[in-house]
Amino acid sequence: MLFSRETYKAAGGHKPLKNSLVADVHLAREVKRKGNKAVIANIAPSVTCTVYETNKETWEGFLKNSFNGIGRSKAAAGLLILF
Repeated sequence: MLFSRETYKAAGGHKPLKNSLVADVHLAREVKRKGNKAVIANIAPSVTCTVYETNKETWEGFLKNSFNGIGRSKAAAGLLILF
């Protein structure tokens, strides 16, 4: 994502998105809602990204996203663990 600091601040930054599984999508929507442009472009051949460096980080990221994905429901998490 590439935008000015002013646009980022006007959109609320990442704080309101902390529980979002697709923060980039939600941030782009908020940028557009505030009247700014949002363009989707496939630049995959030009960039690389490493999210997690260790198995522990990968597992913690998976758990965080899984819990958010089930609506942060402790009951649903319990059922998934039993399944």
